[in-house]
Amino acid sequence: MKRLLPISLLLAALCISTAAFAQKDKVVEASSKRKPAWIGSSDRSHFAVTEVGETLAAASGKCMASIRQYIVNAVAVNVSSAEKMATRQITRDQLVTAMSDYSSALMTEAGQLPYLNDITLSNAEAVYWERIYSKKTKTYRYEYSVLYPFPEQTRRQLIEAFVAIDDAKQAEYERLRRELGTITDIDRIRLAVNELDGLYDYFFDATRKGDVETLRRNYRALYNAVSIEVESEAPGECVYSLRLDGRPATTAVQPRLKSESVLEMAVKPYGDGRYLLSYDPQYASPTDINKIEVLYLFGGARVSQTIFFNPAGDAVSVRPKGTLRIEQSGGVIRGTMQLRVSGTAAEVRRIVLFNPADGARIVAERIEPPQLAGGDCSVTFEAQGSISPATDGVDVLRGSIGFGNSADGKASEADFTLHYKLTTK
Repeated sequence: MKRLLPISLLLAALCISTAAFAQKDKVVEASSKRKPAWIGSSDRSHFAVTEVGETLAAASGKCMASIRQYIVNAVAVNVSSAEKMATRQITRDQLVTAMSDYSSALMTEAGQLPYLNDITLSNAEAVYWERIYSKKTKTYRYEYSVLYPFPEQTRRQLIEAFVAIDDAKQAEYERLRRELGTITDIDRIRLAVNELDGLYDYFFDATRKGDVETLRRNYRALYNAVSIEVESEAPGECVYSLRLDGRPATTAVQPRLKSESVLEMAVKPYGDGRYLLSYDPQYASPTDINKIEVLYLFGGARVSQTIFFNPAGDAVSVRPKGTLRIEQSGGVIRGTMQLRVSGTAAEVRRIVLFNPADGARIVAERIEPPQLAGGDCSVTFEAQGSISPATDGVDVLRGSIGFGNSADGKASEADFTLHYKLTTK
């Protein structure tokens, strides 16, 4: 019985080998009689790729894509921190040996590297293909192999080209970072955000992606720093300007105009970065509260100003302007606000501020002087509470001011958005 066991094992092995051989694929056609030795190998000046396809053209196309990807993988340097960026700068004149499995950044920019666009079968060192029949699946397939030249000099040149592209992208980011605090064209914000979207897609290291995301957020926050400042008023017209974080600003965007008192309204540039709002007040009643809302929509932010007018010509309006200066100490706020008063005289009755951090409402308790003559002037006020430092680097504070006409006692209110300077003691 023991003697029969080895014989049984031998027969079983023969059966398995026969079955495996029966299922083995068969080469039914080939580009040459012998399979080249270079398949599956590479050296310092060549590399080989093999791809499979249902047709010869499909397998060949996959091969070309693999060649391109191999070269990209050999060039793209894995950058995941600022320290690795510094290392890359040191080794830029040498052959970078630390290859990365992440190469989509360079693949995106491949159109700028002529060598990658010149990859064709005519430049291959050798080509070999086989048509194979699978006895197991009873199907045919093509295996296509290419030996492609990739000398060290070419590798260095591509690395330098990639570094040049990367440096240009970094320079673009630095330019946008410098422009953040100097923009006066509100429409430029949208263009800058679009540029940053492209940089975010390109940068493949977490450090620079984070920097771009922060800068993109700060650009979008600029929309909340836009305000409308009334310059002068006269019957049938109002001259105003736009402010961006306290700086004079312009835009090609047309505002939306809304009023229940007038029908014909229009806004046009008035020179020196100002805008002229013209309207026909002939149908407005002197006994009503007549107003026009000027509304701009910037990147999802609503920037508005309400213009009050009296068709009789004796209207009074109070408009905050300039920089709001705030000093706070021990829970007490002291502020100085610049105003422009249109009309003969006005009375400031209330000033309300909203804390930028949480929107908390802060009401001024004492306003000096309460009575104001027409023209440019300023008031001081005190209030209980606290104002938080600016967020996202935008020093903007929102609020409202209540005022009245000393002659007839009519009360009005105007919202404002002002650049502010905070001092804490």
